[in-house]
Amino acid sequence: MELLIQREDGEIIDTRDLLKLSLFEPSPPQRNPNYQDIEGRRGSLLLSNALASRTIRVELLFIARDKSDFILKRDEVFVLFDSEDPYYIIDSRQPFKRWKVVLESSDPEYVRNRVGKINLTFTAINGMSESTASTLSPLTFDSETWGMGLNIPADDMKYIFNTTKFKVYNAGDIEVDPREKPMVITFRGASENLLIHNLTTGERFKYTGTTDSYDKLILDRLYVRKNDASVFNNTNRQAVRLKKGWNEFQISGTTSSFEIDFDFRFYYL
Repeated sequence: MELLIQREDGEIIDTRDLLKLSLFEPSPPQRNPNYQDIEGRRGSLLLSNALASRTIRVELLFIARDKSDFILKRDEVFVLFDSEDPYYIIDSRQPFKRWKVVLESSDPEYVRNRVGKINLTFTAINGMSESTASTLSPLTFDSETWGMGLNIPADDMKYIFNTTKFKVYNAGDIEVDPREKPMVITFRGASENLLIHNLTTGERFKYTGTTDSYDKLILDRLYVRKNDASVFNNTNRQAVRLKKGWNEFQISGTTSSFEIDFDFRFYYL
């Protein structure tokens, strides 16, 4: 088993030449219920029940020639995992999922027979893991970006469409809400009063302007751009979520051929 580190810029650090992963243990998912008591009402009103951050315990082993070499390798490990910014860790047994973490503690130990051990405690700040690949990555198992344990169905999943009716599949355990998670919807083509309607959730995004065949309308989380200019004020200011499983969509307002794609990751408990 190996531990992979992925920086925010996409750089992947393989630790196998230095370390052997012996334990990768996320704590169970937990939620933070928020209640309100109302006078005259029995019980409490549940206002929210968001996922809480989680702890991941990691144990790494390395071989040292002697106690002096142990100190050198220990310091190398300290540098490897130190960062002011969050980063991702990946268990090689589940190479298609990553966890966004910050390091909480690091406990080195000289075991015996030249074996050193580092016990690390991370906080998974989102309370969940996510797919290492996005939906615009090649959706084939031989691409080394998708694999077992991702709830990928046998159906032919697509995330680029040129018809006014289509289905978008969210393989994760939770919904993808662009107010909380990265999701980019890009429309290319001519339109007038474009409407993107998720029939499954009932949510609608509407752009009251026009686009030409060479234009791109980009919904990047809550930001909306036509090419490079913000057009948020020309929208109904609504976000479109993706529920777990299949989401049926209908597009209206197109005036010629077009293409629309959905770029997001799947999130797992």
